[in-house]
Amino acid sequence: MADKAIFEMISAYAAGCMDDDNFTQFKDYWQKGGEIPEKELGELQNVISLVPIILEIEKPSSVLKDKVAQRMISIQSEIREKLKKEQETKKTQDLIKATGYKPDESRDSIRPLFGDKDSKAEDDEPPKRNFSTYEDYKIETGEKTEEEVEEVVEEKEEKIVEQKVVKTVAKQTLWIFWVVIAILLILIGTVSYMFMQSNKQLHTTVEGLNQQTTRLKNQLNTTDQFVTDYMSLIEFINYKDVMVINLAGTDLNPSSTGKLFLSFDAREGLLSLTNMPSLRTDQVYQLWIISRGRSYSLGTFVPVPGRKFIKISNIPYVPETEIDLIRVTNEAIGGTDVPKGNTFLFGQLPGKPTRTGRRR
Repeated sequence: MADKAIFEMISAYAAGCMDDDNFTQFKDYWQKGGEIPEKELGELQNVISLVPIILEIEKPSSVLKDKVAQRMISIQSEIREKLKKEQETKKTQDLIKATGYKPDESRDSIRPLFGDKDSKAEDDEPPKRNFSTYEDYKIETGEKTEEEVEEVVEEKEEKIVEQKVVKTVAKQTLWIFWVVIAILLILIGTVSYMFMQSNKQLHTTVEGLNQQTTRLKNQLNTTDQFVTDYMSLIEFINYKDVMVINLAGTDLNPSSTGKLFLSFDAREGLLSLTNMPSLRTDQVYQLWIISRGRSYSLGTFVPVPGRKFIKISNIPYVPETEIDLIRVTNEAIGGTDVPKGNTFLFGQLPGKPTRTGRRR
């Protein structure tokens, strides 16, 4: 396995973003005794382990959990009370059915047992008498003794009292029934109101927790994006001979800046640009090394929004002591052998005198 592939593998392994195929290949290589730069792996793991420090994990308080549990227990008790009241109501209805009470009954429907003795006929004709039973006829005609008459009267009075008692009990039962219904309605309304308020509070709490979760996810995504953008730089700084060259803008665009990271041992580099002007569709930027009056191309590129670093490969074998200048020019698509366009950025290796940028 090439050194370059090894560094890519350990970087992905340390960041925890290695897919299944690469992980299997990396594991097989490791188990078969392949060489692993453990020092570089340890340094990468240390850098990645610092990422969770910026995250703040928030958990619901124990007080909130206790309140929710107490509320659930209270709701269960209220439901039991409601079922108990419904059973009592059912018993009351069964009692009403057993007594045979009908609300349309009235006292006026009771037939008088005796005629009105005080009423007198308006004329000389004798009053007509109506007897409800044969016993009444005997009493009126004098066929029964006084003792027998008293017994009959007492029996009728007892029946009247019993009917009054039955009606009174029925009315009281009906009144109790409606009172129970009213109490049940009040309890149901109270429980419903309390449940709605509790549900509203829980909904507000859940919304707050969702917002916190969303905020934490955004922070984690930002961190992931930061690691992704700077992964190439993290991998590159593992080289021992990294040199940083600052690039300044020329008179064509003074606000442009850049940084060139070079490793002469690995013959690779990274280029970072800022505020570069847009080019025509038939043009590209080209990076040059100027040594002893000769220009060596490091490749062409077009800046892409959101792209932090441009990878430079195949750096020519030019001694760093003989590099006079670094230039970025605009050239035709495909590049040229020598610089022909305008210079937008220039810079020199550290330790060499700075030259003023000029336009070709």
